[in-house]
Amino acid sequence: MTIKLPLDIAPIVGYKSNMICKINSGKSRPSPKKCKLIIQAMAERGIRITLFDLRPDLKEVILESL
Repeated sequence: MTIKLPLDIAPIVGYKSNMICKINSGKSRPSPKKCKLIIQAMAERGIRITLFDLRPDLKEVILESL
């Protein structure tokens, strides 16, 4: 992921800041439900991110299903 999530969105999306650090470092991936919350929280800050920014591993699966 090239976009680094700010630590202060952690409580907004129901995470602790260490989970945001793990997502930023690529050591963990948010669930689709959490992705939706993260995308909404970032949009409220005027920052557009997509599901594929947060979960690039899903891109191939989704494209194959179309």
